[in-house]
Amino acid sequence: MSDQSSPAPAPEVSASAPASAPSAPAAPSPAPSAPGSSPSIASALESFAEAGFSPTAGLGDKGAKPKAEAKPAAPAPEPAPRPVGRPSGRDTKLSLISDPRKRELLAKMANDSFDEFHDLALKLQNGEFVPKGELDSAIKAKEAELKSARYFDHEKGYTLTPEFQTLDRDVTRANAERDFWQDQLARANAGQPVQWLNPPDKDGNVTVGAESYDPRANPSIAGQIMSNIVRAETKLGRASEAIAKLPGTHKVEYEKFNGSLTSLNKDLFGAVTNPAFKARAEGHMSKFPAALRARPEMALLSNALAAGEMFFAQLQTANEQLAKLQNSAAASSSGAPAPIDTGASATDGSETRAQVNMLHKLAAGGR
Repeated sequence: MSDQSSPAPAPEVSASAPASAPSAPAAPSPAPSAPGSSPSIASALESFAEAGFSPTAGLGDKGAKPKAEAKPAAPAPEPAPRPVGRPSGRDTKLSLISDPRKRELLAKMANDSFDEFHDLALKLQNGEFVPKGELDSAIKAKEAELKSARYFDHEKGYTLTPEFQTLDRDVTRANAERDFWQDQLARANAGQPVQWLNPPDKDGNVTVGAESYDPRANPSIAGQIMSNIVRAETKLGRASEAIAKLPGTHKVEYEKFNGSLTSLNKDLFGAVTNPAFKARAEGHMSKFPAALRARPEMALLSNALAAGEMFFAQLQTANEQLAKLQNSAAASSSGAPAPIDTGASATDGSETRAQVNMLHKLAAGGR
Protein backbone atom coordinates (compact mmCIF):
# COMPACT_ATOMS: atom_id res chain seq x y z
CA MET A 1 0.00 0.00 0.00
CA SER A 2 1.11 3.50 -0.50
CA ASP A 3 2.15 5.49 2.50
CA GLN A 4 0.13 8.48 1.12
CA SER A 5 -3.47 8.17 2.08
CA SER A 6 -6.16 9.06 -0.47
CA PRO A 7 -8.70 11.70 0.39
CA ALA A 8 -12.16 10.73 1.48
CA PRO A 9 -14.55 10.31 -1.42
CA ALA A 10 -17.14 13.03 -1.99
CA PRO A 11 -20.68 12.16 -1.11
CA GLU A 12 -22.53 10.81 -4.07
CA VAL A 13 -25.65 12.50 -5.35
CA SER A 14 -28.14 10.76 -7.49
CA ALA A 15 -28.12 12.25 -11.02
CA SER A 16 -31.87 11.80 -11.25
CA ALA A 17 -32.57 14.01 -8.25
CA PRO A 18 -34.02 17.37 -9.19
CA ALA A 19 -31.87 20.42 -8.57
CA SER A 20 -33.78 22.81 -6.31
CA ALA A 21 -32.73 26.06 -4.72
CA PRO A 22 -31.54 25.57 -1.04
CA SER A 23 -33.95 26.70 1.64
CA ALA A 24 -31.28 26.98 4.36
CA PRO A 25 -29.21 30.17 4.53
CA ALA A 26 -26.01 28.35 3.79
CA ALA A 27 -25.05 24.78 3.02
CA PRO A 28 -21.81 23.21 4.08
CA SER A 29 -19.19 23.21 1.39
CA PRO A 30 -18.74 19.87 -0.24
CA ALA A 31 -15.48 18.11 0.14
CA PRO A 32 -12.96 18.92 -2.58
CA SER A 33 -12.73 16.46 -5.37
CA ALA A 34 -9.71 14.42 -5.79
CA PRO A 35 -6.98 15.74 -8.07
CA GLY A 36 -7.33 14.45 -11.57
CA SER A 37 -11.01 13.55 -11.14
CA SER A 38 -13.88 15.45 -12.85
CA PRO A 39 -16.47 17.23 -10.70
CA SER A 40 -19.97 15.76 -10.78
CA ILE A 41 -22.88 17.57 -12.43
CA ALA A 42 -24.68 17.85 -9.10
CA SER A 43 -21.77 19.59 -7.40
CA ALA A 44 -21.44 22.04 -10.32
CA LEU A 45 -25.14 22.90 -10.09
CA GLU A 46 -24.87 23.45 -6.36
CA SER A 47 -21.93 25.82 -6.89
CA PHE A 48 -23.96 27.89 -9.41
CA ALA A 49 -26.89 27.96 -7.01
CA GLU A 50 -24.67 29.28 -4.20
CA ALA A 51 -23.50 32.10 -6.48
CA GLY A 52 -27.13 33.05 -7.28
CA PHE A 53 -27.17 31.66 -10.86
CA SER A 54 -29.63 29.19 -12.28
CA PRO A 55 -28.20 27.48 -15.43
CA THR A 56 -31.41 25.55 -15.95
CA ALA A 57 -33.68 28.59 -15.84
CA GLY A 58 -35.98 28.80 -18.83
CA LEU A 59 -35.39 25.24 -20.02
CA GLY A 60 -38.83 24.18 -18.96
CA ASP A 61 -40.55 27.50 -20.02
CA LYS A 62 -42.72 26.64 -22.91
CA GLY A 63 -43.66 30.29 -23.48
CA ALA A 64 -40.10 31.36 -24.30
CA LYS A 65 -39.61 32.22 -27.96
CA PRO A 66 -36.69 30.55 -29.73
CA LYS A 67 -34.24 32.76 -31.61
CA ALA A 68 -35.45 33.36 -35.12
CA GLU A 69 -33.29 31.83 -37.78
CA ALA A 70 -32.08 34.04 -40.73
CA LYS A 71 -34.25 33.46 -43.74
CA PRO A 72 -32.60 33.26 -47.16
CA ALA A 73 -33.26 36.20 -49.49
CA ALA A 74 -36.16 35.65 -51.81
CA PRO A 75 -35.05 35.20 -55.45
CA ALA A 76 -35.77 38.07 -57.90
CA PRO A 77 -39.03 37.52 -59.76
CA GLU A 78 -38.56 36.42 -63.32
CA PRO A 79 -40.05 38.68 -66.01
CA ALA A 80 -43.39 37.54 -67.24
CA PRO A 81 -43.04 35.79 -70.57
CA ARG A 82 -44.42 37.60 -73.63
CA PRO A 83 -47.51 36.08 -75.15
CA VAL A 84 -46.65 33.82 -78.03
CA GLY A 85 -46.87 35.62 -81.37
CA ARG A 86 -46.39 39.17 -79.98
CA PRO A 87 -42.88 40.53 -80.76
CA SER A 88 -41.16 43.06 -78.48
CA GLY A 89 -40.61 46.71 -79.45
CA ARG A 90 -36.99 46.00 -80.41
CA ASP A 91 -38.01 43.03 -82.57
CA THR A 92 -40.50 45.22 -84.41
CA LYS A 93 -37.90 47.91 -85.04
CA LEU A 94 -35.28 45.38 -86.14
CA SER A 95 -37.69 43.95 -88.69
CA LEU A 96 -37.70 47.36 -90.44
CA ILE A 97 -33.95 47.09 -91.22
CA SER A 98 -33.43 45.20 -94.47
CA ASP A 99 -29.63 44.82 -94.26
CA PRO A 100 -28.87 41.62 -92.26
CA ARG A 101 -25.46 42.91 -91.16
CA LYS A 102 -26.89 46.16 -89.74
CA ARG A 103 -29.74 44.23 -88.14
CA GLU A 104 -27.28 41.91 -86.37
CA LEU A 105 -25.18 44.81 -85.09
CA LEU A 106 -28.24 46.62 -83.75
CA ALA A 107 -29.46 43.48 -81.98
CA LYS A 108 -26.21 43.38 -79.92
CA MET A 109 -26.52 47.00 -78.73
CA ALA A 110 -27.79 48.24 -75.39
CA ASN A 111 -31.14 50.00 -75.35
CA ASP A 112 -29.75 53.57 -75.44
CA SER A 113 -27.40 52.82 -78.32
CA PHE A 114 -30.09 50.85 -80.10
CA ASP A 115 -32.59 53.73 -79.97
CA GLU A 116 -30.06 56.21 -81.38
CA PHE A 117 -28.48 54.15 -84.12
CA HIS A 118 -31.67 52.41 -85.24
CA ASP A 119 -33.11 55.76 -86.34
CA LEU A 120 -29.92 56.62 -88.24
CA ALA A 121 -29.83 53.23 -89.96
CA LEU A 122 -33.48 53.50 -90.94
CA LYS A 123 -33.05 57.01 -92.39
CA LEU A 124 -29.99 55.91 -94.34
CA GLN A 125 -31.90 52.90 -95.67
CA ASN A 126 -34.84 55.07 -96.75
CA GLY A 127 -32.60 57.50 -98.63
CA GLU A 128 -33.02 60.38 -96.20
CA PHE A 129 -29.23 60.54 -95.87
CA VAL A 130 -27.01 60.76 -98.94
CA PRO A 131 -23.43 59.43 -98.65
CA LYS A 132 -20.94 62.28 -98.79
CA GLY A 133 -19.11 60.78 -101.79
CA GLU A 134 -22.30 60.66 -103.85
CA LEU A 135 -23.23 64.19 -102.77
CA ASP A 136 -19.81 65.55 -103.76
CA SER A 137 -20.03 63.87 -107.17
CA ALA A 138 -23.50 65.29 -107.77
CA ILE A 139 -22.35 68.79 -106.84
CA LYS A 140 -19.33 68.61 -109.16
CA ALA A 141 -21.50 67.38 -112.04
CA LYS A 142 -23.97 70.22 -111.48
CA GLU A 143 -21.19 72.80 -111.31
CA ALA A 144 -19.77 71.53 -114.60
CA GLU A 145 -23.23 71.71 -116.17
CA LEU A 146 -23.79 75.27 -115.01
CA LYS A 147 -20.34 76.36 -116.17
CA SER A 148 -20.80 74.82 -119.59
CA ALA A 149 -24.05 76.76 -119.98
CA ARG A 150 -22.17 80.02 -119.41
CA TYR A 151 -19.45 79.41 -122.00
CA PHE A 152 -21.69 80.85 -124.73
CA ASP A 153 -22.29 84.15 -122.98
CA HIS A 154 -19.29 85.65 -124.77
CA GLU A 155 -17.38 85.18 -127.99
CA LYS A 156 -14.24 84.32 -126.05
CA GLY A 157 -16.07 82.03 -123.67
CA TYR A 158 -13.99 79.10 -124.97
CA THR A 159 -11.14 80.32 -122.76
CA LEU A 160 -13.20 79.18 -119.75
CA THR A 161 -13.77 75.62 -120.99
CA PRO A 162 -11.86 72.70 -119.39
CA GLU A 163 -10.54 71.76 -122.85
CA PHE A 164 -8.88 75.13 -123.27
CA GLN A 165 -7.50 75.10 -119.73
CA THR A 166 -5.85 71.70 -120.33
CA LEU A 167 -4.34 72.70 -123.67
CA ASP A 168 -3.10 75.99 -122.28
CA ARG A 169 -1.34 74.13 -119.46
CA ASP A 170 0.24 71.74 -121.97
CA VAL A 171 1.58 74.70 -123.99
CA THR A 172 3.11 76.28 -120.88
CA ARG A 173 4.83 73.06 -119.83
CA ALA A 174 6.10 72.29 -123.34
CA ASN A 175 7.58 75.79 -123.59
CA ALA A 176 9.36 75.35 -120.25
CA GLU A 177 10.77 71.94 -121.25
CA ARG A 178 12.01 73.23 -124.59
CA ASP A 179 13.75 76.19 -122.94
CA PHE A 180 15.35 73.91 -120.33
CA TRP A 181 16.77 71.47 -122.91
CA GLN A 182 18.05 74.27 -125.08
CA ASP A 183 19.95 75.65 -122.09
CA GLN A 184 21.38 72.18 -121.30
CA LEU A 185 22.50 71.76 -124.92
CA ALA A 186 24.40 75.03 -124.72
CA ARG A 187 26.11 73.84 -121.54
CA ALA A 188 27.00 70.48 -123.09
CA ASN A 189 28.54 72.18 -126.13
CA ALA A 190 30.62 74.30 -123.73
CA GLY A 191 31.81 71.19 -121.84
CA GLN A 192 29.95 72.11 -118.67
CA PRO A 193 27.97 69.63 -116.50
CA VAL A 194 24.31 69.21 -117.48
CA GLN A 195 21.19 68.12 -115.60
CA TRP A 196 18.19 65.99 -116.46
CA LEU A 197 14.45 66.23 -115.84
CA ASN A 198 12.64 63.85 -113.52
CA PRO A 199 9.58 61.98 -114.86
CA PRO A 200 6.26 63.89 -114.47
CA ASP A 201 4.36 63.41 -111.23
CA LYS A 202 0.68 62.46 -111.02
CA ASP A 203 -0.32 66.06 -111.80
CA GLY A 204 1.98 66.27 -114.84
CA ASN A 205 4.52 68.56 -113.17
CA VAL A 206 8.19 68.10 -114.05
CA THR A 207 11.16 68.89 -111.78
CA VAL A 208 14.93 69.05 -112.35
CA GLY A 209 16.99 66.13 -111.05
CA ALA A 210 19.72 66.58 -108.47
CA GLU A 211 22.47 64.71 -110.38
CA SER A 212 24.70 66.31 -112.98
CA TYR A 213 26.51 64.68 -115.92
CA ASP A 214 29.83 65.45 -117.55
CA PRO A 215 29.38 65.73 -121.35
CA ARG A 216 33.08 65.08 -121.90
CA ALA A 217 32.74 61.66 -120.27
CA ASN A 218 29.45 60.97 -122.10
CA PRO A 219 29.69 62.05 -125.76
CA SER A 220 26.10 60.89 -126.48
CA ILE A 221 24.57 63.41 -124.06
CA ALA A 222 24.34 66.18 -126.67
CA GLY A 223 22.38 63.91 -129.03
CA GLN A 224 19.97 62.88 -126.28
CA ILE A 225 19.38 66.51 -125.37
CA MET A 226 18.57 67.36 -128.99
CA SER A 227 16.04 64.52 -129.07
CA ASN A 228 14.41 65.96 -125.95
CA ILE A 229 14.21 69.38 -127.62
CA VAL A 230 12.44 67.87 -130.64
CA ARG A 231 10.00 66.03 -128.36
CA ALA A 232 9.14 69.24 -126.47
CA GLU A 233 8.67 71.12 -129.76
CA THR A 234 6.28 68.41 -130.96
CA LYS A 235 4.12 68.62 -127.82
CA LEU A 236 4.11 72.40 -128.06
CA GLY A 237 3.03 72.33 -131.71
CA ARG A 238 0.16 69.89 -131.10
CA ALA A 239 -1.24 71.81 -128.14
CA SER A 240 -0.97 75.15 -129.98
CA GLU A 241 -2.75 73.71 -133.02
CA ALA A 242 -5.61 72.43 -130.86
CA ILE A 243 -5.97 75.80 -129.17
CA ALA A 244 -6.08 77.54 -132.52
CA LYS A 245 -9.15 75.46 -133.50
CA LEU A 246 -11.14 76.29 -130.38
CA PRO A 247 -12.23 79.84 -131.33
CA GLY A 248 -13.73 78.67 -134.63
CA THR A 249 -15.54 75.74 -133.01
CA HIS A 250 -16.81 77.93 -130.20
CA LYS A 251 -17.94 80.62 -132.63
CA VAL A 252 -20.17 78.17 -134.46
CA GLU A 253 -21.84 77.07 -131.22
CA TYR A 254 -21.99 80.64 -129.95
CA GLU A 255 -23.77 81.91 -133.08
CA LYS A 256 -26.13 78.93 -133.04
CA PHE A 257 -27.06 79.59 -129.43
CA ASN A 258 -27.61 83.31 -129.90
CA GLY A 259 -29.48 82.75 -133.19
CA SER A 260 -31.93 80.43 -131.44
CA LEU A 261 -32.66 83.06 -128.77
CA THR A 262 -33.14 85.79 -131.38
CA SER A 263 -35.48 83.66 -133.46
CA LEU A 264 -37.57 82.73 -130.45
CA ASN A 265 -37.91 86.39 -129.42
CA LYS A 266 -38.99 87.35 -132.93
CA ASP A 267 -41.54 84.54 -133.17
CA LEU A 268 -43.16 85.46 -129.86
CA PHE A 269 -43.06 89.24 -129.83
CA GLY A 270 -42.02 90.43 -133.30
CA ALA A 271 -45.59 91.27 -134.38
CA VAL A 272 -46.52 93.19 -131.21
CA THR A 273 -47.14 96.90 -131.98
CA ASN A 274 -48.73 98.05 -128.75
CA PRO A 275 -46.79 101.10 -127.45
CA ALA A 276 -47.57 100.13 -123.86
CA PHE A 277 -45.88 96.77 -124.43
CA LYS A 278 -42.73 98.44 -125.78
CA ALA A 279 -42.60 100.85 -122.83
CA ARG A 280 -42.89 98.04 -120.33
CA ALA A 281 -40.17 95.97 -122.05
CA GLU A 282 -37.78 98.92 -122.11
CA GLY A 283 -38.46 99.51 -118.42
CA HIS A 284 -37.42 95.95 -117.58
CA MET A 285 -34.34 96.15 -119.82
CA SER A 286 -33.13 99.26 -117.96
CA LYS A 287 -32.92 97.24 -114.74
CA PHE A 288 -30.20 94.96 -116.15
CA PRO A 289 -26.48 95.89 -116.16
CA ALA A 290 -25.54 97.95 -119.20
CA ALA A 291 -22.99 95.36 -120.33
CA LEU A 292 -25.73 92.72 -120.66
CA ARG A 293 -28.44 94.73 -122.44
CA ALA A 294 -27.17 93.77 -125.90
CA ARG A 295 -27.47 90.06 -125.12
CA PRO A 296 -30.37 88.30 -126.92
CA GLU A 297 -31.46 86.48 -123.76
CA MET A 298 -31.91 89.84 -122.01
CA ALA A 299 -34.18 91.08 -124.83
CA LEU A 300 -36.21 87.87 -124.66
CA LEU A 301 -36.54 88.10 -120.89
CA SER A 302 -37.62 91.79 -120.97
CA ASN A 303 -40.31 91.11 -123.56
CA ALA A 304 -41.56 88.07 -121.65
CA LEU A 305 -41.89 90.10 -118.45
CA ALA A 306 -43.78 92.86 -120.25
CA ALA A 307 -46.15 90.38 -121.90
CA GLY A 308 -46.85 88.68 -118.58
CA GLU A 309 -47.70 91.95 -116.87
CA MET A 310 -50.07 93.03 -119.64
CA PHE A 311 -51.77 89.65 -119.76
CA PHE A 312 -52.49 89.65 -116.03
CA ALA A 313 -53.75 93.24 -116.22
CA GLN A 314 -56.18 92.29 -118.98
CA LEU A 315 -57.26 89.21 -117.07
CA GLN A 316 -58.01 91.29 -113.99
CA THR A 317 -60.08 93.74 -116.05
CA ALA A 318 -62.00 90.88 -117.65
CA ASN A 319 -62.77 89.35 -114.26
CA GLU A 320 -64.07 92.70 -113.00
CA GLN A 321 -66.34 93.14 -116.05
CA LEU A 322 -67.59 89.59 -115.72
CA ALA A 323 -68.49 90.20 -112.08
CA LYS A 324 -70.47 93.32 -113.02
CA LEU A 325 -72.44 91.47 -115.71
CA GLN A 326 -73.20 88.59 -113.37
CA ASN A 327 -74.44 91.00 -110.69
CA SER A 328 -76.63 92.79 -113.25
CA ALA A 329 -78.14 89.53 -114.46
CA ALA A 330 -78.86 88.47 -110.88
CA ALA A 331 -80.58 91.78 -110.13
CA SER A 332 -82.80 91.45 -113.23
CA SER A 333 -83.93 87.95 -112.35
CA SER A 334 -84.85 88.97 -108.78
CA GLY A 335 -87.55 91.48 -109.88
CA ALA A 336 -85.53 94.65 -109.75
CA PRO A 337 -87.10 97.83 -111.19
CA ALA A 338 -87.13 98.03 -114.94
CA PRO A 339 -84.27 99.97 -116.46
CA ILE A 340 -84.89 103.56 -117.47
CA ASP A 341 -85.83 103.96 -121.10
CA THR A 342 -83.00 105.78 -122.82
CA GLY A 343 -84.46 105.56 -126.26
CA ALA A 344 -82.21 102.69 -127.27
CA SER A 345 -83.77 99.83 -129.13
CA ALA A 346 -84.64 96.80 -127.11
CA THR A 347 -82.50 93.70 -127.49
CA ASP A 348 -83.17 90.09 -126.87
CA GLY A 349 -80.11 89.72 -124.63
CA SER A 350 -78.06 87.74 -127.12
CA GLU A 351 -75.38 90.44 -127.24
CA THR A 352 -74.97 90.35 -123.48
CA ARG A 353 -74.74 86.57 -123.49
CA ALA A 354 -72.07 86.75 -126.18
CA GLN A 355 -70.04 89.20 -124.11
CA VAL A 356 -70.35 87.01 -121.04
CA ASN A 357 -69.21 83.96 -122.99
CA MET A 358 -66.24 85.89 -124.36
CA LEU A 359 -65.23 87.00 -120.88
CA HIS A 360 -65.51 83.43 -119.60
CA LYS A 361 -63.18 82.23 -122.35
CA LEU A 362 -60.70 85.03 -121.68
CA ALA A 363 -60.68 84.29 -117.97
CA ALA A 364 -60.10 80.62 -118.74
CA GLY A 365 -57.13 81.42 -120.97
CA GLY A 366 -58.90 80.85 -124.28
CA ARG A 367 -58.84 83.02 -127.36
